Amino acid sequence: MHQLGAPQRRPRRHRVRPRCVVDATDPLSQPGPEALRRSFQLVKPFKSHYILDLQVWTPEQLDAHHRRNVRKALANVTVAHVEDPTTCDDEWVALYRLLVLKHGVRGMAAFSDQSLRRQLAVPGAVVFKAMHEGTTIGMMIWYVQRDAGYYHLAAYTDQGYELRASYGLFSRAIDHFKTQGLRWLTLGGTPALVDDHSNGLARFKRGWSTETRMTFLCGRIFNQEVYDALAGETASSGGDYFPAYRAGEFD
Repeated sequence: MHQLGAPQRRPRRHRVRPRCVVDATDPLSQPGPEALRRSFQLVKPFKSHYILDLQVWTPEQLDAHHRRNVRKALANVTVAHVEDPTTCDDEWVALYRLLVLKHGVRGMAAFSDQSLRRQLAVPGAVVFKAMHEGTTIGMMIWYVQRDAGYYHLAAYTDQGYELRASYGLFSRAIDHFKTQGLRWLTLGGTPALVDDHSNGLARFKRGWSTETRMTFLCGRIFNQEVYDALAGETASSGGDYFPAYRAGEFD
């Protein structure tokens, strides 16, 4: 027992050292690959991201295909900026469930309903929705930090695809962010490592962008002994998945 008035000894807390860390760089703020290699053991090209410099961008830069689809979309679709994103959480969940079914999305990208609702409550979330005759047919989420906007997700109904709602949403979102004084927008990448001219998603994003920037996948091992024990034979099999002990876990 402790004596009255005697200082009580706090229980010792053991700091848990992480086994490793792996992440992708931000295309708008990343250092060069040589600087990354001074901090990480793994540095490899990950995805080419499509970047829009709002300081130089004008609608006239769009190619004929994008301009035509923007006109068609805005002739049939009304695009609104949602002041409070959390007010449209039910619509967002319903739209994303349609996307999951349409494209057979599995794993982490399928997102639970709770996760989808929380995405709307993240500080800096900016939401736009497309409507036709009073019905929401598409929505998109961006995240804004300082002078940059990061495209996150979008989902559409079948009618939203038919009416080219994505073109109307991107057009109005770009106008909004330019008016708000942002300098950069990143539209994300595609599953391909480099800009693939045959890929429809790549063509869509390229049509809005002013440049592309490569991002890098970086990894560092902090506890080699524990890492090797977890990886087992996987670490010596010649595969390049990092961390090795999670290879195939998200397939």
